[in-house]
Amino acid sequence: MTHPIHLATGNIGEWFALNISNGLISFSVVPNIGGRLMDLSLAGTRVFYTNPRLRGKGMAESAGTEFSLGRNYGGSKVWPGPQGWTSEEEWPGPPDPVLDCGPYDWEAVVRPDVSRVHMQSPHDEYTGISLRRAIRMNSGSSTVEVLHTMHNTSRRPVRWSIWQVTQVDACQGLEIFIPATGFHQTFGDKPYLAAGFNADERRLRVRYED
Repeated sequence: MTHPIHLATGNIGEWFALNISNGLISFSVVPNIGGRLMDLSLAGTRVFYTNPRLRGKGMAESAGTEFSLGRNYGGSKVWPGPQGWTSEEEWPGPPDPVLDCGPYDWEAVVRPDVSRVHMQSPHDEYTGISLRRAIRMNSGSSTVEVLHTMHNTSRRPVRWSIWQVTQVDACQGLEIFIPATGFHQTFGDKPYLAAGFNADERRLRVRYED
């Protein structure tokens, strides 16, 4: 039986949230903490990691030491890349009060067969960009589609890449499969055996180890 999509607004602590479900999968969209996608669950099994120290806490409560490390709320977020601290062509966050933790504008369109949530960050003066996220879910599907776009909202040429960051509630037996055309290990002298690339299937598999 296919369940219609349901959207309810509510609060996770101090966070305003859009709670969306279709009977198979559910998640929350939290615009005010960097346009994050939180609490993704599949058939009742939690998939995303949530930081228990910061869950539902507002800006004032999550400042201090947590801010110096970046407000790692968990879930799914988007950053500009590359990250670095050696030139103005690198993004020095987190912490970042605009793209990573700032309030995003949002609008939602929900029908029984499909839901769409669109979010947009404020203009970020350092990078010169605004980030947009479009989140879609169909009824009868266990898939959530997230489309990212980046817009130059400054008066100067800029060059950045889109960096999707998702934190998974890792446990033994977890495997993640990623469509890919290749694989290159960037760090470490020893091969990372938990990651394997299948050229015939054009797929990367990452297995949780520790």
